Amino acid sequence: MKTLQKLTVLLAFAFMGMSFIVADTNNDPRKLLVRKWKFDIEHLRKMVLEDMRKEGASEEEIEQGKLFVDMMLGMMDAIRLEFKADGTVINTGGGDEEDSTGHWTLSADGKTLTLSSPDGEETILNVVSITKDELIIHEQDRPEVTQRLVPAND
Repeated sequence: MKTLQKLTVLLAFAFMGMSFIVADTNNDPRKLLVRKWKFDIEHLRKMVLEDMRKEGASEEEIEQGKLFVDMMLGMMDAIRLEFKADGTVINTGGGDEEDSTGHWTLSADGKTLTLSSPDGEETILNVVSITKDELIIHEQDRPEVTQRLVPAND
């Protein structure tokens, strides 16, 4: 199922420490980004189930898929991405994965977020929108896979 593949890709980014972007402090995307974020699990769940329906999954397949989706989203719920003002990003809560620290840069227009993992691998993300309440991003080469992050208040 393509939907489950998409979810696996999303998890891979989280576990690799490759993730996401900005918010809204005085409309400066860089300042908005500097905080701790978490995945909006309900948004992800809804998106995955809608994709399953669009792909023609039967109600039985959707019910079976819900168990897998809930398990995967349960793991993602613990993940936090903390963007620091010095350009570092810390990925925590990835289950068996160790916490990781990488680097981030944001384009001058606030529309392109580049994440560098500790081993130097880069991920380029498009920032769809950023406010103090949400960060919506997608991979540059996969605009159909949109992520919504919200501030982590923990």
